[in-house]
Amino acid sequence: MDPDASVTGEGPTAEVVKHMSWDLNQRLEGYERLLSRQPYLAGEELTLADLFHMPNGLQVLQVRRWDYRSLTTADLYMALVVLA
Repeated sequence: MDPDASVTGEGPTAEVVKHMSWDLNQRLEGYERLLSRQPYLAGEELTLADLFHMPNGLQVLQVRRWDYRSLTTADLYMALVVLA
C-alpha cells in the first residue's frame, strides 16, 4: 500500500483492499485454529497476550460485517475480549 495514500487522501486501490482482506482472513483462520482448542490465546486463563489483542479486536469488530449465522470462534473471541 502506498504509505502516502493516507496523507494525500487517496483511498487504497482494489488490489490493496483484496490483499488486505486476504491477509485479515488468513490471520483470523489462525485465531480460529488456536481458539477452537482453548478458550484464550495462551491457554485456559486470560493473560496479557489476550489483552494485547484488544485494540486489533476492536478494529476487526468495527470493520467486519458479520452474518450472525457464520460467526466463528475467533469472531466470538474478539467480541468477548474487546467487550470484557
